[in-house]
Order: sequence, then structure tokens, then C-alpha cells
Amino acid sequence: MNTKSLIAAVVVLVILVIVYVSTTGDREDSQSDQATSSFESFKSLDEKAVDRITVERDDVKVELVRTEAGDNPKWELKSSFGYPADPERIDRLYEELEKIEDGEKVGSKAASHSRFEVDAESGAKISFFVGAEQKAAITLGKRANSRTLDSYSFVRFGDDAEVYKVDGEARSYIGAGGDKLEKDYTLLKELYEIPESNKVISAQLTYPDKTIMINRVDREKVIEEPKDPNKEETTEEGKIAVEEPSKEKKTEKVEEFHVTSGAETFKVEKDKEWDAKSYLNNHKSLRVKEAVEPKSFAEYGLDKPQLKVTLTSVSSGGDILATKVLFGNAIKDDKGEDTGYYVALEGQTPARIYSIEKYTITSWKKEVADFKPKPPEPEKKEDNPAIIPDGGKEGANTSSDAHEGHSHEGQVTASHILIPYKGADSAAADVTRTKEEAKKEAERILAEVKKEGSDFAKFAKDHSSCSSASDGGNLGSFSYGQMVKPFSEAAFEIKPGDISEIVETGFGFHIIKRTK
Repeated sequence: MNTKSLIAAVVVLVILVIVYVSTTGDREDSQSDQATSSFESFKSLDEKAVDRITVERDDVKVELVRTEAGDNPKWELKSSFGYPADPERIDRLYEELEKIEDGEKVGSKAASHSRFEVDAESGAKISFFVGAEQKAAITLGKRANSRTLDSYSFVRFGDDAEVYKVDGEARSYIGAGGDKLEKDYTLLKELYEIPESNKVISAQLTYPDKTIMINRVDREKVIEEPKDPNKEETTEEGKIAVEEPSKEKKTEKVEEFHVTSGAETFKVEKDKEWDAKSYLNNHKSLRVKEAVEPKSFAEYGLDKPQLKVTLTSVSSGGDILATKVLFGNAIKDDKGEDTGYYVALEGQTPARIYSIEKYTITSWKKEVADFKPKPPEPEKKEDNPAIIPDGGKEGANTSSDAHEGHSHEGQVTASHILIPYKGADSAAADVTRTKEEAKKEAERILAEVKKEGSDFAKFAKDHSSCSSASDGGNLGSFSYGQMVKPFSEAAFEIKPGDISEIVETGFGFHIIKRTK
């Protein structure tokens, strides 16, 4: 055999080997999609019989225990001191798991597990128990790439090596969507919830040194009817109205808001009425962050709280409900900075203690001055261009230099548009949009207000859920520390006249326009 023939034979042999390896590999990873026994165990799982669920990822373990059966079962987070779990989140998880009926097998070797994030380190393993017996288990991996609106995930069943591509994205609904498993994701985050049909008639704010009462008062107001011009007589002195025979005056019910502190009591005037009204309307619930070990109240400063709020509400049947919220010590990080606060309900049995975000308490703390009209701003004198201020000296921090360095000194004047979502701090009870829907709405509005010639104030009046909406979103002037950190940073960073990108806080999504 000559050299050329030998080379040709070798090339053909190599090609045959490559084809063989590739086709056998394909056959291995594209074996029949017939479900394995572990897959079948998962599909035949009786949801109503399950009384314990564990979720494990890396070194974090969450354990849910069913406490009541039936069509509306109740669960508690055993791994979080036995505090109640959120039934809606568990229902949503089951809805996603029920989508897993069939699967496309994409791998059958353990070597592929890390690629699909169904390995022990990256995957989220959910195990379902009836009594002490484990009935099924599934390891949720990463979400599959898809150009359609449908959602897919990679999963593994039991201890099987096979990896499947399935419908749904259950991993996002168990708190494993991020870098680590959220241990309190399925925790019931509502510390309390006053029934929607109840009307909050008062709030008592008790501080260590003072008490402030906000009262909603219903009263009858006489409706002034316009005088009939035909019922007038002309005299030498002019026209006079002729008195009509006395008749019953028409009245209507109106709401007033009164504030009392110490010996001072006053009616809240129109420009501040919304502040009092929103305080009573928007505190029908309080959303917490995490569960805290239920030790004595004294350990968390809840025995002598920095603020105690008593909300009194009345049902349509006249039943009175008193809800007492206690705000304890600040929670500090390694640098000694406040990151949140301890909170609990007075009289709750068994006692449960939670943490809240730092900014949450700002909507609860109020002073008497917050319900009084703002004093008129002093008239500003015209700058004399002949006088050079100190800031104009060489080396001084001029306004442009301060902006480039994002100075937090002084004050800014700004307006904003707030788009809240269900569960956001101070969100009204009629807010039903999800966080994702709120963000999309904020992005839509941002695109509109950035168009040339758009009227920011009109968009605020039409779309903002803040009490400032009636004034075109105007928040007036404020210093850096007066607003929650993300809001302050954005407002001080942009130039006067500019509009920020979407800013997220605990209250929702903001679009900020700096005016000065």
C-alpha cells in the first residue's frame, strides 16, 4: 500500500470513529424520555397527604410542617421557630410543580449535573414526606433558555442521574432563585392584617416622651344651596333676597382628621389631610423581613419600645378591634450601622418576633408638625451678579464640582412618581399588582416622561400613588438623610432638570425629577 492510500485509510478511520462516538453519545443522552421510577413517584405524589416538606441547598435547610389538613391546609416553618408559613406561596409552589408532567431527557450522567445546576451544591432539593417516609424528591436546577414566553427548568428526580427539561420554574417559588436559599422565603410576612371591611378610626403613637393621637371624625355638613335669583325683590336700595319658608336643611357626611398631643388639639387642614388619612388607611398590615428567635421582649427592646402604635378599627357590624404594634431596638451590622428594627404584636400568643427593614419604620414615625401646614418659605433675594460668593473662589467647591462628586451637603428639591405593588410598605389595600408588574409599569411611564415635551407633573397626578400626586409629585426641598437611602442617592446624584432611572425602595418603584 502506498503512502497516499495509507493516509486516506487513516483519515477514513478517524472520521468513522468520530461518527461512532458522536452517535453513541447522542443515543446515551437522548435515550427514551420514558420516566424513571423516581419520576413516576413524583408524578403520583398525593399532595393532600404530604405533611412535611424539606428544601435543601448547599448548607441551608428549610423545613415546612403541615399543622392543619383540608382544602385550605395550614403550614408552619419549623426551621424558623415554628412561625406560620404563607399558604399562598406554598400553593404557588405546588402550581409550578404540577406543571411537571412530562420531561425531555437531556442528560444521563452525573458529569452533566453541575452544567444544569442539579448537583448538590447548586441544585435546590425538595423532599416530600408522609409521616416519616419520604415519598418523592426533586432537585431543581437552572431555568432553561427560551425565546418564547414559556418557562422551562432542568430537574433531577430522587437520586437518579438523569436530567430532564420540564415546564415551569418552581425553583423561583421556593426561595432558591438567587445565589443562596432564602430560609424565610415561605414565611408569612404579614405581621398582622386588619380586615379590609374594617375602618381604622384612630392611631395612637406612643413614644417614651410623648403621645400623639390621630382621629378620624365623621360629621354632618350642611349643603349650601344656591339662591334663586328669581326670589329677589328690588328696592330703592337695591336687590334683597326674599326669605323662603323654612325647610329641612340638606346635609352630607364628611370626614375630618383631628390630631391631639398633650394639651394641643387641632383639625388637620386640607393641605395635610391626606397625610392623616393615608396613615390610617395604609397601616392595615405590616410586612416583615425575617423571623427572629422568640426570646423575652426585653432582649429586643420591645418591653419599652421606642414606638408603640395602637390602631383602632371598627367592622361594618360595629365590632371594635385594637391592634398594637411594638417597634424595638435597632439591628446593627458589623460596622455598627442600623440595618433594621425588631417588631412584634402586643398580646400575641405565642409571642413572635420579627425584623423589618430600616426604612419601614419611617412611615410609622410621625410628629405633630407633620400634620400642620408648612410655614411659608421666605422670599429669596435676587442674587447680585456683582458680588462673588465664597464658592466662586479658586479651589472652592462650586455647585458643578459638588455634583460631579455627588455631594450630599445642603438640600435638593425634587418631584417623584411612585408605583407600589402588593405587599410594599404603605401600599394601599386596593393595590393588587405584583412587583414585576409594578416595575414594568414604572418602566413604561419612565419612557413616556423622558420624551421631549412631556409633562412630569401630569404623569405624577395621573399615575403616582404618593400623597404628593395632587401637587404633581412635588416633595419640596429635603436634605440627604430625610429620605430612604436609595431615593436620596438618586435625587442627589442627578442634575437639576434631569429625570432618574427607576429607583427601587421598600415603598415600590420611583421615578425622580430633580428641580433644584
